[in-house]
Amino acid sequence: MSILSRIRFVLEISFVIFNKQFVISFEAPHEDHYWEAWLAYELNTDKSKTKKERIEYLIEKYPMTWTVTKNGVGESVNYYTKILREKYKPLSKDELREKILNNILK
Repeated sequence: MSILSRIRFVLEISFVIFNKQFVISFEAPHEDHYWEAWLAYELNTDKSKTKKERIEYLIEKYPMTWTVTKNGVGESVNYYTKILREKYKPLSKDELREKILNNILK
């Protein structure tokens, strides 16, 4: 059994003045989702493939779609669209269709 149940990587700057400690802390907006996605990426994808291929596999096999309730209304949220850089984000069906059409028409 592990004593440490959760690991958090938060950037903190600490300094002491006149026997008082001051801490400045910086946190990512979706830090738990970054951690979960990174673990799945590192442990469950084929390292011989490209980043893009590994992320596509990750999105397909390890979805991070959660239902979030706000003001009593449930909403489905895909956290990959919130944490991935623009070039790795999954495309919606409409965006994918438009991208394919643009490539054909070029």
